[in-house]
Amino acid sequence: MGYILFEEGYTEKHQPNEKASYGNGLKEAALYDLAKRRYAGEDIRTELAKALLWKSSEFYTKNNTRLEAEYSDNAVTIRFDGLEREISFEEIGNAYLAMIQEEYNDIVQGRT
Repeated sequence: MGYILFEEGYTEKHQPNEKASYGNGLKEAALYDLAKRRYAGEDIRTELAKALLWKSSEFYTKNNTRLEAEYSDNAVTIRFDGLEREISFEEIGNAYLAMIQEEYNDIVQGRT
């Protein structure tokens, strides 16, 4: 994902893999489209978060504790161990982009 979203010219040099998908079914062609829109200055955070996370409603921590997610148009409400927090898709998308960019930067640093 890092190359597609952060490598200058990557989407022009390479074609998306028809069989590749990410997260909750984001096809690589759709990720290429998001990357091109991001390069053009569009804010893709909400759309990226929805594409990677959308409609997954149960998660389990490494201790096998259940975490529930409920979705609205603009946010996801997380319930965990008696606590509840609403997180906007923009905030989630921002976190995804930061993690993907950090991983990409590590790869680039390893190449040089």
